[in-house]
Amino acid sequence: MSLSPNLLDNAGPELTGAPGRPLVPANQVQPVCFADRWWGHRSGDAGYSIATLGGGGFPNQIVMQRSPGNGSTSPLTVGQSTGLAASGLSTLAVVNRLLVPALAGLGAQTLVFSVHARRGANFSGSGITLQIVTASSDVNVCGGAWTVEASATFPAAQLATGWTRFQVTKSGAWGGGGAQVLGVRVRFEAPAGAAGAEDTLYLTGAKLELSNTGAATAYTMPTIHESLVRCRRFWQSFGGVAEIAASGFCRGNTMHQFTHLLPVEMIKAPSAAKTGTWFVSNCSQPVVVTATSRAFVVSTTSGIQTGAWAYRSDSIDDLLVFDAETP
Repeated sequence: MSLSPNLLDNAGPELTGAPGRPLVPANQVQPVCFADRWWGHRSGDAGYSIATLGGGGFPNQIVMQRSPGNGSTSPLTVGQSTGLAASGLSTLAVVNRLLVPALAGLGAQTLVFSVHARRGANFSGSGITLQIVTASSDVNVCGGAWTVEASATFPAAQLATGWTRFQVTKSGAWGGGGAQVLGVRVRFEAPAGAAGAEDTLYLTGAKLELSNTGAATAYTMPTIHESLVRCRRFWQSFGGVAEIAASGFCRGNTMHQFTHLLPVEMIKAPSAAKTGTWFVSNCSQPVVVTATSRAFVVSTTSGIQTGAWAYRSDSIDDLLVFDAETP
């Protein structure tokens, strides 16, 4: 077991099922969060996909693939940021205090980013590049105003069809005093020619850690529960059949508000969205009127008739979605 904590979430990537997080579609101007905490991007080009796949000796792996016959030479990029103010650290105390890197104990130590990678049968890239990057707030790690703190490129000859572990290090202070966010990126560099079948780069077992030696320590797969809790600091949803419900008895035209605690405290006050048409009886459709990092308030107004009222989510598309990740 490694004694060095992983600053990345969902490093497997074992969590992939959040609604709205699909394959990275073609012709994206902005990066897409294709799996919880992982973003992918290929600027303005069709003929590729970035997704996740089970097996290969790990629970899951990131798949960066050119479509057969595609001739674009644009690189494919995946990455993850720690969110706001070093929030990749496992303790919410660090997140909530919004510490600068030096005070958080990061600024003067060596950062090591490592990842397991393997090539597909027809991998056409010139190699792969690993980067440690910093920014002030932008969570779209594949784009935006990021500073490259450390970068290492490994030629295609070093990739095998079995897993090989690569690493890049950043020693000393980083971020120039203003950075609050760490990030990591991996690039499928300079693909060439027309893509064949399985022109693919596979990634898994990513780790960003503090090191006294400058060498990566063993990657340890967390439990699904641990990963889910960490990811829910950035994105949560509730709903489905009868998961959220309230009822009462009172005079007509009366407002009712209920405070609900979030199961996991989020890194900041999230945006909230309600989907679907919920079941209501003698009241209005419920709405989220406010949300903090710890709780949200749902409001409804009873009808003109004095008597019983009720609402509930009654289908799989009746959801409350809380997003603290998207800017």
